[in-house]
Amino acid sequence: MNLKNVIIFIIAAFSSITVKSQIDASNANLIEYQLEAYYNDFVTNKIGAETIMSYKNIEGDPYLYKDFTEGTIKFEKDKNIVGKLRYNMYSDEIEFIYRDNVLILVYEDSFSGIKLGDYNLVQLSYPSDNEQNKPGYFICLAKGNYDLLCKKRVSFLEQEEPKIYKESKPGRFEKNPNKFYLKQSSKELYEIKNISKLKKYSAELASMIEEYSTENKLRINEKSLTDFFNWLNSK
Repeated sequence: MNLKNVIIFIIAAFSSITVKSQIDASNANLIEYQLEAYYNDFVTNKIGAETIMSYKNIEGDPYLYKDFTEGTIKFEKDKNIVGKLRYNMYSDEIEFIYRDNVLILVYEDSFSGIKLGDYNLVQLSYPSDNEQNKPGYFICLAKGNYDLLCKKRVSFLEQEEPKIYKESKPGRFEKNPNKFYLKQSSKELYEIKNISKLKKYSAELASMIEEYSTENKLRINEKSLTDFFNWLNSK
């Protein structure tokens, strides 16, 4: 059984897993499972996991957090899995460790998002440069009637061969500028390339931008957009 089928089977069998702990009385319906315990009953032998690129001798790293960080996989019906996770921005995948193996999480429809450190991640389909409707992870910066999503990206630059009077350069990861998107209910992602394009989304939004801009400078960066969307969703 390959990795994807194993994890899909795990999700299907979710209801049969022993509960590890229950949150306080105010959240009595919220159940948390440890990632290790969650997979233990199903992963009894070494899995032939997908090969993960070795980053040895490469400068920099492609991770949101370099080290595996405590994370929570959220389900739609008040059930969570907690464990050590890591988001690889280059491969656009969530990794986790199970018995010294680094495995790739298969994101299922039953998930409602992932909390990783200070970030909330969701997986959505979006048009990419090479493929239409490619699933990818986005960081949710503001949530409400108008969701603000951020796509963090990393490029890999190949090793440069030595030249006359110039030493070779090792391969390296390089962070790219963030991309920002607006998401409203079931509508498609709308890329926020500049303020003028954001105004074109709707007459209502254009009016709100004008109102906000009378006292605030709106820019295309994480803090400025987050402040605006939080203000917008409070109206």
